[in-house]
Amino acid sequence: MIINIIKYQFLDMIKNRWTILLGLALFLMASGLFRLHESYEKTFVSLLNIVIILVPLVCLAFGILVYYNSGEYILFLLVQPIERLHIYIGLTLGIMLPMLLALFFGLGVPMMLFAEFSAKYLISSAIMLLVAVLSSSIFISQAFLIAVYTEDKTKALGVAIFTWITFAILYDGLVLLAAINFSDYPLELPMLILSAFNPVDLGRLIVLLNLDIATLMGYSGRLYQNYLGNHIGITVSFLLLGVWASVPFLLGLRKFRKKDF
Repeated sequence: MIINIIKYQFLDMIKNRWTILLGLALFLMASGLFRLHESYEKTFVSLLNIVIILVPLVCLAFGILVYYNSGEYILFLLVQPIERLHIYIGLTLGIMLPMLLALFFGLGVPMMLFAEFSAKYLISSAIMLLVAVLSSSIFISQAFLIAVYTEDKTKALGVAIFTWITFAILYDGLVLLAAINFSDYPLELPMLILSAFNPVDLGRLIVLLNLDIATLMGYSGRLYQNYLGNHIGITVSFLLLGVWASVPFLLGLRKFRKKDF
């Protein structure tokens, strides 16, 4: 039954013009950046801003809107002899898969069209796509978590926007402020720990550590590079992103299984 839920939700999302427009917008932006820059490193740095800023916002908004617009469908499923676990997984994957297709079309196709035949380019492309996939999964899981805990759609959208602003804008400013105010103390370990609490920052660190662009890494990136090294830092960051994708999903599932509709 879970396959049928995923299939129905997937087809409904594919018919949604906004999913198609997202894929086309990403494709046009990525293709333009590849034509604009001479080296793929500069292109990937520009793409990084799209992946870690635009994708989370779109996934949060899409996840919440789809959840609330599917209210009657969810109620219909709940009265059927179907486990809530299967319903929640089916709904989540039914949204994630079309988003991932849009990402692969919008980012993956330009990467293939303008490919450079080198191992470093292929690795960088794979890492960029994987960061985009994990970012999409993380923020769709967070969208469902917010929606399950919030009855009102407008309030849920407000929480989602505040969440995005916190991760994308405010968090780095607060970390920098803490580093300045407590500069007389050894802050290396606390800063490493703080950076783990921001999935947007982790995605940025992974791509920049792989490209080895020290001037753009920022304070957290330099700490990862100095104390963990590029490869270990990338591995640790990917593991942390995996945790970020799993925890909101499990918390949302727990609430969904107990929620009185």
